[in-house]
Amino acid sequence: LQKFDEAKLNIERSIKSARDYLGENHFEYAFSLLELAMIEIAMNDFSSAIRTMEKVEVAYSKVFPPTDEEYINILRIKAFVLSRLHQFAQSEAVFNKADSLLSININYNKDDLQGVPRYLSFRNANLLMDKARMYQEWFGKSGDIDKLAASVELYNQSLGIYEQFSQFATEESRLLLGENVRDTYEDAVRAAWDLYKLNGDSTNIDYAFGFAGKAKASVLLSAVRKLKAFEAAGVPAQTTEAERRFRLEIHALTRATSEERLKPQPNPKRIAFLDAKRTILSRSYDSLLQHIEINYPDYYALRYAPATLTTKQVQQNLENDQVLVEYFIENNQLYIFAIRADSMLVMRNLLKPGLEADVESFRNIMLGNLMYHGPQQYNAFIGLSTKLYSELIMPLEGFIDGRRLVIVPDGVLGYLPFDLLIKPSKLNEEHYAHLNYAQLPFLLYDHPLSYLSSSALTSAFRSASGQKSGKMLAMAPEYDEVQPGRHNQLSPLPYALKEAEMVRNIWGGVLLAGSKATKKAFIETAPKFGLIHLAMHTLLDDENPLYSRLIFQAQDTGTSFIYGYELYALRFKAAMVVLSACNSGFGELRSAEGVMSLSRAFMYAGAPAVVMTGWEVNDQSGARLMELFYRHLADGLTKDKALQQAKIDWLGESNQLKSHPFYWAAYQMLGDTQPLKKSYTPYLLLMVAMVLLTSFVVFITVRRRRIITFAAKA
Repeated sequence: LQKFDEAKLNIERSIKSARDYLGENHFEYAFSLLELAMIEIAMNDFSSAIRTMEKVEVAYSKVFPPTDEEYINILRIKAFVLSRLHQFAQSEAVFNKADSLLSININYNKDDLQGVPRYLSFRNANLLMDKARMYQEWFGKSGDIDKLAASVELYNQSLGIYEQFSQFATEESRLLLGENVRDTYEDAVRAAWDLYKLNGDSTNIDYAFGFAGKAKASVLLSAVRKLKAFEAAGVPAQTTEAERRFRLEIHALTRATSEERLKPQPNPKRIAFLDAKRTILSRSYDSLLQHIEINYPDYYALRYAPATLTTKQVQQNLENDQVLVEYFIENNQLYIFAIRADSMLVMRNLLKPGLEADVESFRNIMLGNLMYHGPQQYNAFIGLSTKLYSELIMPLEGFIDGRRLVIVPDGVLGYLPFDLLIKPSKLNEEHYAHLNYAQLPFLLYDHPLSYLSSSALTSAFRSASGQKSGKMLAMAPEYDEVQPGRHNQLSPLPYALKEAEMVRNIWGGVLLAGSKATKKAFIETAPKFGLIHLAMHTLLDDENPLYSRLIFQAQDTGTSFIYGYELYALRFKAAMVVLSACNSGFGELRSAEGVMSLSRAFMYAGAPAVVMTGWEVNDQSGARLMELFYRHLADGLTKDKALQQAKIDWLGESNQLKSHPFYWAAYQMLGDTQPLKKSYTPYLLLMVAMVLLTSFVVFITVRRRRIITFAAKA
């Protein structure tokens, strides 16, 4: 408060100086008044802020024409302040004035934003978001359901505009934009849910479900849709390649600039050069996208079509034995959307305090030093697991009933391996008497599990259903103690080569090991294969997930790293990518996108299914688990069932130590779950048996006829 008071005094001096020396018709005077109002808003002194905003509006009207976006923005701020004072009718009038002026200024069709300047689209989205929030607050004070309905409609409209606007931004910018509007998504979900509870209209469930979906994985979903649009609209390969190279070069320049700024003595001239070069490339990239949109209209229609699905559309994308469970966290409320092909269950429950701490403690117990893992840690694990089960799964028990689960987590739930949750009612004294994880009644035993970053991806990956994988590319570098360009040690992975050899032998394909497992070989060959298996180290960059990297074979020339942003610029045709690497599914949690891991980079580049690891795996146990997984895949099981059965098999053959989740629970299935090879059992066996039986009958019949004929002749 002291700093605010000091800032307010300084701004008041600036206002006086501007008025005395420049006059009240000068921009500096108007801008100084606005700074004062913003300080008062930050201090929650809305009574003073509205008086100041009256002066700001007059000052800006003398400097800008009424249709100028700067003047319209002043009206938006004034309307916001009025809403904070609960003067809702006045606030509505000011919002309506601003909306009318902006519509005149940009003269656009709200259903087609292709010709609208992007910054104006952003301004319009912000205006409508604030207006929606005002109606929501008005409903809270008055109980007028019409105000709540208006709020939901405006949220839907504004977030749709925001969604289209954000498609033009870079990945980093979209991440920041998404985080800035996360609160708006939460308000929108709450508004739609409240309206559903009041009027019973299921359309509002679709609104709530759609808002929850848009709040998650927008960057990933945008990338997948862009790839689909390129293919469906017939964009030439050379144009697609040019677009890919632009993105790769822009990311590389961004990384080089960041690295230069982090140096003890950064070079300002180099930073300025890199910034200028990136700006030029970004403009060229924008021009290329505009060329594509103009010359390939189908691309625009597919690229910017509504991203989210209705609940009925999700149902159409589910198998009869699947349940999609989407979670959404809003302050102290947990929304759960459980959807089957034939029915749906939705609920909003009060979230118990400490969810984030519980998930963190749960992971810490799993990943702690096993040398000190005793009854205390074992019992704590059971306690946290049953607590999380009670909150996340127990409300759905009758609905999910042994089906395959597709989990769409939110926030910190992205770090939680759901197959480790324990049903409290199945526990008994015997479970506590022996420190043996294999005997615990994990969710794993009842349900195959897979994960999605967004429910909208059920449609994006629908085309991959039943896709056969073709040949496998397996890669396993050899690590010395120190890799070029890395100061700390990388431990050898003695079982990685054995793992790669085993899975290649099961599936068939090409193995690149040791000196052949280079970054260059990967970039040149991986996009050609239908199945990719990588057994190698990864390095995570929590501050910038795009700079996390896979570590290939060290070379005298060239780097052994392939960064996340480089993966984003590739295009894979593989039906599945298996990242049997340390921490391939771990990364920074971004509120608008979920856990930013290397596994997501492969999905961004077109892989509909990724098997990832949530922590640094033991390479010996990982090799055995992967062998079991591929054997079940080869038998025709769906990917989620194959991974479930591999884990159950591991627990069945492991000793007390190796039953600990550290050794087997890291592997998770992300994305499309359809089988890679169709199972012919029992139908094939039945057909073979019938053919053999028929052949045998024919043989016996012919033989008997020959015997009878021979006897007759005799």
